[in-house]
Amino acid sequence: KERLLDMRDDLYDWPLQLAEKDWVDIELFLFRFEDALIEHHPGEVDWGRFSRSRDEARKIIIEEDQWNAMCEIMHGPKKFRFISGKEMNDIKAALNNRH
Repeated sequence: KERLLDMRDDLYDWPLQLAEKDWVDIELFLFRFEDALIEHHPGEVDWGRFSRSRDEARKIIIEEDQWNAMCEIMHGPKKFRFISGKEMNDIKAALNNRH
């Protein structure tokens, strides 16, 4: 509970860190994280920062989903393999062109 308020730049770290894990249900985590903040740090939480952290965590999930979808389109079903720098750049370019 001491680390619940750890920061990454101007955001709470835990939502961002766990959004990067593919085994985490981020919505469930965010719900429980909010409960933990209320219980263990009443009056200490910057709720604007919490909201921005939550939004950034959701953005990480969306970008990861888009990345995985693009990799699957370009290379078939998800396989654990290293890709070349050129392949990485091709995937990034394809993602950027979608926006």
